[in-house]
Amino acid sequence: MIAQFESAWVLTNLASGTSEQTIQLIQAGLVPSLLKLLHAHQSLSRQLTEQLLWLLANLAGDSVPARDFLLTQGLLTALIAIIEHSRRTDSLALNSTLIKQATWALSNLCRGNPPPALILVIEALPSLAWLLRSSDADVIKDATWGISYLAQSGESRLVALIEVGLIPVIVDVTKFQEEYLIESQLPAVKTLACIASSPSCHMNVLLMAATALIRVLREARGNRKEKKSVRKEAAEGLSCLFTNPTFVLAENGRVVDEILSRHGFAEGISQCLLGSDFETKKEALVAAQLATAAMRTAEPINQMVKGGLIEALCEIIKMKDVGMVAGSLETLGQLLEMEDQAARREGSAHRPCVEMIESCGGLDTLEELQTKPNRKIYESASRLIEQFFGAEEEDIVIVDNMRTKQAPPFDTFVPSIHPEFKF
Repeated sequence: MIAQFESAWVLTNLASGTSEQTIQLIQAGLVPSLLKLLHAHQSLSRQLTEQLLWLLANLAGDSVPARDFLLTQGLLTALIAIIEHSRRTDSLALNSTLIKQATWALSNLCRGNPPPALILVIEALPSLAWLLRSSDADVIKDATWGISYLAQSGESRLVALIEVGLIPVIVDVTKFQEEYLIESQLPAVKTLACIASSPSCHMNVLLMAATALIRVLREARGNRKEKKSVRKEAAEGLSCLFTNPTFVLAENGRVVDEILSRHGFAEGISQCLLGSDFETKKEALVAAQLATAAMRTAEPINQMVKGGLIEALCEIIKMKDVGMVAGSLETLGQLLEMEDQAARREGSAHRPCVEMIESCGGLDTLEELQTKPNRKIYESASRLIEQFFGAEEEDIVIVDNMRTKQAPPFDTFVPSIHPEFKF
């Protein structure tokens, strides 16, 4: 047994080397012997079984050909047998080193481009769901990545994840606030973003993803790299959601208004716009643009104001980046237009968007934007002032007369609208 363990250790080190070394190990006929041993894991020491799992996980993670060869040779079946045996016989199995190594190997069998054939990995889904009940950070992270790899690999795999009931479990992962579990949130959010972009998902699943992504935006605060990545992915997932026709057109748009009115969307997006890195700000602005464009009524506007979105947009129009300024002006224009139409229909003088823009200094910024040399920015700002703030025509600064004035240059980035989640 000692000789077997030492041999497995040496082979594990070789499998951790170059792809050429890994291919040579496979071509030497190593895999069938390893799997034969692994299938007899109940008669092996736990130490040897763990070493075999480490070795096979290294092989599976090296390349797509290596992964597919191990799948066809039956590695997945062996892994499921080990996980199931541990689940039945060991109440502490979920947090054991053995399960940790098995989960890593299982995750490696799910990753890669092109993805594995669904028929080869579908049996792993119940085991992945059980593994997410662990309290071990590595087990949860690797299991969640395995699910995320499959979710990003196409509609059929996404449907399979939904059918076995994995989505509520993934939503639970996004609720983890413990620092040692934060790394699991990124693959969970990526999975939900895939759902948000899927036109074939049922509405209850889309709603589950929508509320979870919004909650993540509100809760994922701080400057840790993992937190920043989670915020960016959540904002991108919401952009996908608001371009998904299944979601946007549901109940003539009433579902969109409900989500924007009652789940803290404005609060989450505002936090991203005001307290994130530039890339996350871009994604949050795109999500805000698409969400306001998808609104069917003015019902969400009060929550947009209370949640700080109007103030955040008024801060963004102070930036030098012309794309960010233009996107914020467009979003403000959509909200003001919808508010104005609703007020006219109801014969009301109450306009919370207008009032907030005036009270937070946004109107002053709009007037300042008329002095900028960029024609698009000038025209957008002037239109908003004239249409919604009662400016007389002579009060509007004519851009042609301002060409000789010096103004800080704008950058030229224009934020991209995500038509769908990119697999």
